[in-house]
Amino acid sequence: MFLPVLEISSIAVDVGRWILDTACAFAGELATSGYPVRMGVNLFAAQLRDQAFTADVLSALARNRLPAHLLELEITETTVLGVDADTLQPLQALRAGGVGIAFDDYGTGFASLSLLKKYPLTRLKIDREFVRDIEKDPDDAAIVEAVLAMGRSLRLEVIAEGMETQAQADILKQLRCSEAQGYLFGKPMPADEFRSRIARKLDARARVAPV
Repeated sequence: MFLPVLEISSIAVDVGRWILDTACAFAGELATSGYPVRMGVNLFAAQLRDQAFTADVLSALARNRLPAHLLELEITETTVLGVDADTLQPLQALRAGGVGIAFDDYGTGFASLSLLKKYPLTRLKIDREFVRDIEKDPDDAAIVEAVLAMGRSLRLEVIAEGMETQAQADILKQLRCSEAQGYLFGKPMPADEFRSRIARKLDARARVAPV
């Protein structure tokens, strides 16, 4: 109930700006500490309509010393259907500067396939609805496989959302899905816990890497 109300409120731009800066601050801290992690930030439609949007993004990157390629802005079908063509220019400029643009929750809305060509996308995020029952529903598996093939043809990276079990992971691997997110890797956690966890994982990987 909260987010739909916030999205159409008068403070959507201010809250979105705060979210962006907070996320960039944390990602910048990780990168400075030697743990570069791509940070995804969801956008409100109001931010895309705001004239200061591009400046806000560039300022957040500069202020927090975060390389542009470590920031990925996430838009949804619902978000882009509510804005006009003028929003393309800021997204194109940011994409040209190295910022990633992801289409979130892909496959559950009513947007046409032409949006994949219209928007300067770098990544498709397959909605968790198609991953949840991928073990027992062949239609879901077929949809995931089709989106993966389409992404490769369009030179877009693809990530599957909502992966919670090893069985789901095994099927996605068979379908040549190289990235996924979900509770199998971890649930929402405090910043300090995430920082410690990513440090342990990367340090352990470095210890076993061949010289």
